[in-house]
This record gives sequence, C-alpha cells and structure tokens, in this order.
Amino acid sequence: MRDILRQSNLDLLREITRLNSALTTLSAPAELSVYQCWMTEACCTLRQRTLQNLRDLELDRDDILDDILSETQLLTASFRLCNQRLASPLLRYRPSDRLCLRIIAWLHGHHTETKRVF
Repeated sequence: MRDILRQSNLDLLREITRLNSALTTLSAPAELSVYQCWMTEACCTLRQRTLQNLRDLELDRDDILDDILSETQLLTASFRLCNQRLASPLLRYRPSDRLCLRIIAWLHGHHTETKRVF
C-alpha cells in the first residue's frame, strides 16, 4: 500500500506542478489577476500538502497509512475540482472576454453583498 500511495502522491504532485506552471505563465488581464493569484495559492497549498504526504510516507509507520490514504483522496478530489472547474476561466481566457469581465467586476463592485470580494 505504501508504494501505491507514494506513486499516487508523486503523480498528483506532477499534475499540480503542471497546472501551477500553466497558471503562473498565463498573461491574464487585470480583471482576472485576483482570481489568478487565488488559484496559484490553491495550487501551492495542494503541493505543500502532497509533499507532506510524501514526507509522512518516508516515516515508514504503518499506523498512519490510513490517514495518508484519506488525505491523498481528499487532495486528489480537490485537485480535480481546481483543474476541471476552477482553472478553466483562466486557461480559456480570450481578449474578447474583457468586456464581460469588466461588467461582472462592475456588478460585484456595486452590489452590497459582493462588494467586499474585490
């Protein structure tokens, strides 16, 4: 089980690094800069937690394997959410989207419940 967990975490780490690289090299407009920073931070957090799993596996303790498995499953699900849903607005951005983004930013800026988001 330890080898499977190690390989799963290494694979996850590789995918997180790939997504993070795509997000950091992206030239997003100012309207998406806050979201880009948030997504980059989310990838960094996932990366740190995955590295912690790998360090925990090196302890060679059988009593924590279930915890590492649970954390690996949680990280994998979180990464899938980031990769498949949350990163797509950044990765599919086109210059023609700027007008829509400005309208959305204006709406958020003028609505009392979402004003603090920006």
